[in-house]
Amino acid sequence: LMDDEMELGMGIHGETGVQKLKLLPVRQTIDLALDQLFVGT
Repeated sequence: LMDDEMELGMGIHGETGVQKLKLLPVRQTIDLALDQLFVGT
């Protein structure tokens, strides 16, 4: 990952994440993570 990127949904053992995207404000990151957990988008 570059310094301005993050991986959403990365596994506890370093497995590939669900999505790679640019760094976001924490609130947006939380919203995306909750969507993955409860909506599965």
